[in-house]
Amino acid sequence: MNRHLRSAALLVLVCALLSACGSSGAGTPTPAAIPGTTLSFALEEGALGNSAWTYGAGTLTLRGLDTTNTSVPGPVIATASVNALGMGSVSLPGSAGGIVAKTNLSPKAAPQVIGDLSSSCLSTVTESAPGTQALLVTGADFASNQGGVALNEVTITPKGSEFVSTRHVPVFVTQDDTVSGSLKCSSKITISLDLPFKKGWNMLLVTVDFAAGTFAFSLDSGTSLHYIPETN
Repeated sequence: MNRHLRSAALLVLVCALLSACGSSGAGTPTPAAIPGTTLSFALEEGALGNSAWTYGAGTLTLRGLDTTNTSVPGPVIATASVNALGMGSVSLPGSAGGIVAKTNLSPKAAPQVIGDLSSSCLSTVTESAPGTQALLVTGADFASNQGGVALNEVTITPKGSEFVSTRHVPVFVTQDDTVSGSLKCSSKITISLDLPFKKGWNMLLVTVDFAAGTFAFSLDSGTSLHYIPETN
C-alpha cells in the first residue's frame, strides 16, 4: 500500500523510536458538509501525486468499509465518470440507506480506522450520542476498458526536506455525535480530538506533518478529493 496512506501510523512508529514528537491536536471544527453534496475530484500520478493522469477516461468508484467481511471490496457508495484528464465530480447519496447496515462502526472509531492506529494507540475517546452509526469512504478505484487501479485519497505537499500529507475522508453519520477525548500513541505523543459530527455527510481531514512530527484530525468544509494510484 502507498506509504503516504499509512503516514499516521508511520509517524507514531518514528516518534516511539526517536522520542522526538510532541502533542498534536484537532484543528478548529468547521460545519459538516450538506447531505448529498457533490464533490469534485482530480486523479493524478507520481510519487507526490502531481503528475498528469495517463490512465485515460473511465469510472471512479467510492467504497465503504464492510466490517462484516473485510476480505472483499467494501460496499459501493457512489460512482462517477472520469474524463481523459482524470477529473470529474461525484454525488454522495442523500441517505446511506442499506449501506450503513453493512458497518458496525461508530463515529468515535473513525480516527483510529482512518489513521491506521487501532493497534498502536490507547483510546480514551467518548461520544455524545452512543449508538450512532458511521460509514467511512475508505476505498476508491478506477476502471476502464483498458483495466483498472486502486486509488488512495491523499495530497502531498513538500516542506523542506520532508512533506505534509493530508487526506479528506467523507464520513456519513446517522445522527449528530460529537467525538472527543484523546489517543495516546506513545509516551511522547497524544492526539486530542474534538469532532462535532453532524447527521449526514461530514469531511474528516487527516493532517500529518513529518517536518514538525505531528498529526491531527479535524472536520473540514472542503468539497474536493484528490486521488493517486495505490501503486505510486
